[in-house]
Amino acid sequence: MSGQDHFLVIRGFLAGRRCNRGLVGFVLLFAHAVWGADSGTNWPTATERLPLARATFSAQSNDVTAAIQLAQVCFEASWAATNTAHRARFAEEGIATARQALKQHSAAAGLEYYLALNLGQLASTRGMSALKLVREMETHLLNARKLDETFSDAGPDRSLGYLYLDAPGWPVSVGSHEKARKHRENALRLAPLYPEHALALAEACLRWKEPEAAARYLAQADLIWPQAKERFSGARWQTDWNDWESRRTALKNQLKPR
Repeated sequence: MSGQDHFLVIRGFLAGRRCNRGLVGFVLLFAHAVWGADSGTNWPTATERLPLARATFSAQSNDVTAAIQLAQVCFEASWAATNTAHRARFAEEGIATARQALKQHSAAAGLEYYLALNLGQLASTRGMSALKLVREMETHLLNARKLDETFSDAGPDRSLGYLYLDAPGWPVSVGSHEKARKHRENALRLAPLYPEHALALAEACLRWKEPEAAARYLAQADLIWPQAKERFSGARWQTDWNDWESRRTALKNQLKPR
């Protein structure tokens, strides 16, 4: 259940993938930390996990792990919400949780990371005011990266890659193909077994009209696929695998010799 880590910035401007949510549908949606070991075939939904996460944080408000977990579950619940009001409410709870905890745990990469993702979800419910939130997201993702670039299988770089690729460029917003490439390459270097990274680079290279590079990254995805299947296994990852398999097939079709 990580791919829900996964919100494109401003694919409302562009058209979107599954993670698009209006003006700023942040795919950070492929930047998602997962807690604990998968224990069975039925992984509870975020809304089902929220009461326990809230109760744990309420009882242990000074515990950084409890704070990160609640901010994460709020993000997941926001992503899964079917209407704007619920999406905003869950995101605001995640933002408030992360901000409160950061006052005591300023060096917690997970708090910076989920603060950014929840800001992205909140931005997806806004109009042009979302652009200010996008810049704030960038700040917190960069902070998370400085604190722990490996968090959530290189989640900060993965998320920055989507942010810079899909946000409008200067002077409107932070978009930059150069930065998008750098952070996507960093994510692949740091977490080569995470399928999202090679796929995302292949997709970006096709957008940049670099089919040979796209084919190399797709080949890299093919190479790690069996190991990734073993590492990211269980019910919580099924949504991600459905997405990754679909994108891999689409890339193969696009890169077929004509």
